[in-house]
Amino acid sequence: TTGAVARPGQRVEGADPKSPVGKISLRSQSDNDNCGKAAIAMALSAYSGKPESDTQWGAKAIPLAATLNKELGKYGASATSHRFDRKDFSRIDNSLAQGNPVVIGSGFASASGIGHFVTLAGMRGEGAAKEYLVCDPNGGKQYWAKQSAIRNAPAHTNPSSNVVITTQ
Repeated sequence: TTGAVARPGQRVEGADPKSPVGKISLRSQSDNDNCGKAAIAMALSAYSGKPESDTQWGAKAIPLAATLNKELGKYGASATSHRFDRKDFSRIDNSLAQGNPVVIGSGFASASGIGHFVTLAGMRGEGAAKEYLVCDPNGGKQYWAKQSAIRNAPAHTNPSSNVVITTQ
């Protein structure tokens, strides 16, 4: 990771301001268990245009992809969940190329070693130099991370949490 900047509640910088990703409001998770809810709140903010909260759904555990898809329906958008295939970033790249955020769950950026969810808001470079703009609920920060760092991160300890949730 390079140049992490904590800016909870502010708009992400470095994403295309004319597309949904440019409207993402950075969110700091409210507790150690809410990274997934905070990540989908950031993705939702790309379409609602307002800060969203990881506490708005009440329950401690929610089905992330289904909840995001339901919420996005209010704005004419949708979400689809896929298994995170670390060898193939084409779904991630295609969604980001269209200006749509992507939520990933894996061991990437996990302070606990258990796993973590983040929202991706952009990409730059090619090949070994490819990087993604990460909106991290751990502190409400943003930074650029190499694709290789995401690819080589350990899996989430909960197998069902190794996911890519694309939006459109």
